[in-house]
Amino acid sequence: MSSKIIKDLDDPRMYKPFADEVKKALTYANKYYFAGRLRVAETYRTPQRQAELYADPKVYAAKAGQSFHNFGCACDIFILDHYGKYSNNLEDYRVTTEIFSRFGLNYLRNSDLAHIEVPTTMNLKDVVNAYMPLSRSSLPSDTAASSTGCTSITRSSPNQPIFTGALMIRTGVF
Repeated sequence: MSSKIIKDLDDPRMYKPFADEVKKALTYANKYYFAGRLRVAETYRTPQRQAELYADPKVYAAKAGQSFHNFGCACDIFILDHYGKYSNNLEDYRVTTEIFSRFGLNYLRNSDLAHIEVPTTMNLKDVVNAYMPLSRSSLPSDTAASSTGCTSITRSSPNQPIFTGALMIRTGVF
């Protein structure tokens, strides 16, 4: 795996268990399917970077403070074709979503196949409030005020893992 991928995923602002699973999934995908053509485009985003993306009408992005990127719990991937150019082959992205799912990671299905995020059974507001109180100090005042655009799945019991698949971290250990 290239040193840039490792550097981005080793950023101290990234949530380490998530970054470690992404590394495993990338290594597997590149070894068995993409021959090193699967890359990480972006990991942690500052609120300022998120606001820039949100302001661009050509980009599918959440508001600053409402993206898992702002908390080190998401990354965007891309695939190079056999000529070294950016690939928009949907079949390749379908394969990546299956691989990342096997490693217990979420993707945004049809809305953004290049976005991989920490699998959680809570919406972003609850994740921020419950598990990342120190992250809130550097975000805009309306951060976590709304969970618009964020996945929300109800837990059936307080002991149900908030992560699924390979991570299997129990509530409170985040």
